[in-house]
Amino acid sequence: MRALILTSILFLIVINTSYFWRYALGLLEIFAHLILLGVFIFFILMLALHFIKAIKEKFLVRRRNILLFCLTIVIGLTLYKPFGLIDFKKFEGEDLMIAEREGTANCMTRLHLKEVGLFIEESFCFGLSRIRGTYEIENDTIWFSNNYEYKFGIICTLNSSKRIELYKHSKDKKPLWLIITTQKEDYLNEPYGNPLKRRAIYCC
Repeated sequence: MRALILTSILFLIVINTSYFWRYALGLLEIFAHLILLGVFIFFILMLALHFIKAIKEKFLVRRRNILLFCLTIVIGLTLYKPFGLIDFKKFEGEDLMIAEREGTANCMTRLHLKEVGLFIEESFCFGLSRIRGTYEIENDTIWFSNNYEYKFGIICTLNSSKRIELYKHSKDKKPLWLIITTQKEDYLNEPYGNPLKRRAIYCC
């Protein structure tokens, strides 16, 4: 029972720190979640089994009572917050702009422009990947830090919808375009300005 108690506590720690490790696994992230799901189902079965035993023992075995308490807490908290009790993304700052694009096989690329010049690109395709860096806005151009494969992005308009075209270099003729789905309306006078409120540039 002691091993099961320790395993349940470790499981809860892993769940609540998934923000820090899930993006580093890539394709293995799917298998990691399958393993966690299997462990979670195992905990439910163990809870039922030990609860039956505890009834027969009239709840006189202290260690089994502790186990039941731990399993109940772990299962309950996991059902309530399956990705952890703390939303660590809130500490990254507010989204000023979100742009995304869905590719083949339901793959998704999403770009977040955060406050104080932080950008985050998330890719969802048979696993998760995440890139963080800094950006600066100059007129209608977004300049990204060197750790990003795209050097800059142009905000433009096509068929009444706004999007960002990402370029790897100045001679790049096949930019990656993302549709702007969310933007904060009231950051025109903030340090990084609001390129969406400036003159319209039409996409190529």
